[in-house]
Amino acid sequence: MMAGTAWAKVITEWPGFFSTFLQQYYADPSISGNLPALITLAQATLDTLNGGPGATVEGVSFAEWYRRQWVLNPTVTRGRKVFVQAIPITFGLGGNDFGVFAIWATYFETAAGGNEILLSGTSFPIYWDSTFARLFTSGQDDRMDIAGAFGSVTPNLPDVFNAGGGTTQWYRATVEIPVGDQIGRTIVPAGAIATAAQPTPKNFYGVVIGFDGAKVGGDPTVTGKVRLTVLPSGNFVDAPLRNGAFGVTTSLLSGSPVRCRIDVIPVFNGVDQAPIHTEFVNVWGSRLGLELFLGEFGSYAPSGGLAAGVQMVGFPIRPFELNTSLLLGLPSNQTLVARWKQERFDYERWPSLEPFDVGEAFYIRMPSAAPGFSVEGRRTGKEGFQPVTVALQPGWNQIVNPFPNAVSFSDVTVQRGADFPATWQTAQSSGWIDTEVFEFVPGSPDPHSGVPEGGTLVPVSAFPAGKGVFVRVLVPEGVTITFRPGLLSPNRGRNLPPFRRSEWRGRVTVYGYGTEAASVEVGKSSGLRAGYDVGVDAGMPPIWGGATQLSITRGGDWLYRDIVGTYDRSWDLVATGLRPGYWYRIRFDSTERSGYLPVIVIIHDLETNRRQFVVNSGWVFFRASSSTHRFRLWSGVYR
Repeated sequence: MMAGTAWAKVITEWPGFFSTFLQQYYADPSISGNLPALITLAQATLDTLNGGPGATVEGVSFAEWYRRQWVLNPTVTRGRKVFVQAIPITFGLGGNDFGVFAIWATYFETAAGGNEILLSGTSFPIYWDSTFARLFTSGQDDRMDIAGAFGSVTPNLPDVFNAGGGTTQWYRATVEIPVGDQIGRTIVPAGAIATAAQPTPKNFYGVVIGFDGAKVGGDPTVTGKVRLTVLPSGNFVDAPLRNGAFGVTTSLLSGSPVRCRIDVIPVFNGVDQAPIHTEFVNVWGSRLGLELFLGEFGSYAPSGGLAAGVQMVGFPIRPFELNTSLLLGLPSNQTLVARWKQERFDYERWPSLEPFDVGEAFYIRMPSAAPGFSVEGRRTGKEGFQPVTVALQPGWNQIVNPFPNAVSFSDVTVQRGADFPATWQTAQSSGWIDTEVFEFVPGSPDPHSGVPEGGTLVPVSAFPAGKGVFVRVLVPEGVTITFRPGLLSPNRGRNLPPFRRSEWRGRVTVYGYGTEAASVEVGKSSGLRAGYDVGVDAGMPPIWGGATQLSITRGGDWLYRDIVGTYDRSWDLVATGLRPGYWYRIRFDSTERSGYLPVIVIIHDLETNRRQFVVNSGWVFFRASSSTHRFRLWSGVYR
């Protein structure tokens, strides 16, 4: 049905398309299954009907139009998926009904051969207004139970800006349905279609992302409208744009196929300005709902492109190309891509993986550098207008910043179930997420392949652009992270408890092969214990081998940071990814201490039984006899 709707857009503009196209198609049997050739033939067909080159569909070339029609893409994409559909409820409204929508979610997994597995799960829907303040509807809409791949809720998005008085302040609302590490979203015009106070449904409505028009609390001299012009007659209607949403009743949409031009027009001091967005839409039917995204389609080029060797990357754009090997420009037998799957407690590898998408990070291996690499696709966020939420399941998650620039921890919120959004720092101290986020730093070139075949996981102080990170979720229902750059208060720093007397903290680092280095953090503090302390300590993500990594091991846990109690005396350390026969150095540095007393530790090499006393700072050289080397760090403070 959806594919038929897409093709209906073509024949609205070019009624003779299929008869002309099929004549040429059947005349050349070799073209069957050759997608580039079929696209070329389709453009040639349009040009023939046009009487000359440059024919378009909805204002763009056939090749560009085709790749924007996701339903026509023949690529079978593996992995779990969440699709969300919003259906406006326009009958039986009463009381305070303002923006009532039936939200349907479909949750399934595409397996080998295109087989679909119907999944079950639980989602805690998230509703946002146009300022991205969280909306809370009735309690029954805070949870969606999904069985046999289907779940639904019917929220009434409230009249948050007007409370029933004066001009109806409809607004752009975002509904997000997270399930595990997948998320589906829909953006709807709350109050712009039908309300209990204005029950007659409008038939031209939608949202604008990138310009809000008349905005509650904004500049009163700035308004806006969305104009629908029927072609070729030129008849038009204007829909008022308020808080990023618009709606109007028009007779121009009568049910017959029509071509329309859509313009987003700012109005300053009552004077229309030049359109800031124009697109063409072919319509069948008497209603038209649109999501108009200023700058929706574009490209993203990682800084420096893609390096040779193993790296962890992600893109702030949903690629048009769904085939991962074609996206990376690699033959299928050289496409090495992996992503951590907590439910399997292992890495999933391509071709069993889902395609690249906004918010998801992957390990990739490039046989050679691709400095000019870029990705073309669809943006899902716009700074200052449309934040982006990423879903995380319990355990470790490989994610990427969904914006093209670095995002501070202070510019994100974390949501757990139906709770109010929390700052990053609060989510850490509450035990929702771990205290560190880790990026992957490629190691030194392998002596055989000449490119890095592994790397080291190190903490970061912000979400970098284009580089994947590991985030650990500690609560069983998972969380969502909403990236909203520029909308929150400045970062207040790392969430560590107040420093007390008789405490110290230090860093242990292994330096080794080439430029490789890996660290862990240790320390002592009253009120804590050996092992993981929520809001203070940090786990170590699943290691991707091939380069130096240092971890703390305690009770089966692998930790990056372990601040122990006053009477705990030791930490077991393990260095992995070592090259037998090479010399390495393990170094301790005191980073914080109370008073003027020095910090004394003993570095005990468990492989050679060698011990080295260190006062505040010092190191020991060792030669690796295998890829793994174990140490024990003992503490003692002069009194």
